[in-house]
Amino acid sequence: MQCVWELCREREIQRVFLPPVALRRLADLTVEFGILPGALREVAVAGEALHITPAIRELFGRLPAARLHNHYGPAETHVAVAHTLTGPPRSWPDLPPIGRPLPGMTAQVVPRAEGGELWLTGVGLAHGYVHDPQQTQERFRSILVEGRAGDLVRERTDGALEYVGRADGQLKIRGYRVAAS
Repeated sequence: MQCVWELCREREIQRVFLPPVALRRLADLTVEFGILPGALREVAVAGEALHITPAIRELFGRLPAARLHNHYGPAETHVAVAHTLTGPPRSWPDLPPIGRPLPGMTAQVVPRAEGGELWLTGVGLAHGYVHDPQQTQERFRSILVEGRAGDLVRERTDGALEYVGRADGQLKIRGYRVAAS
């Protein structure tokens, strides 16, 4: 990972897209070794819940021109919802919201006993699962209309969505979603 950050610095990389676990490790390297990719302006993360650590706060505190984008998109979509963290990094919440739907997408929170389940509609929605009609039927109300993310969310007073957890007991281990038994 140290090599990645050094490459970003040497090549003056301005934009990176990575999972939050990689961002956490790279931020740790900044704290530990002082490696700072000074040209960095845009960092987008997706693939798992973003947790803001002290090292991430320090990294972005030392890169005041850089913005952190929290992207959300389950397997049934591409990025469907996004949030850009603003203000000083010390003010960022530990668990930032996943944001609001992107243009061409809508999000509906369907009430459930344990929270609201996220359903998505729009141009970023997949047409179903290849060679898996059973899962397609389970996850999509109408293949071209609305898809179930399988995630629980809550809507904040400002309209942004917060990720709460999974509706179906699945969890991620090293980036792979597995069913919990």
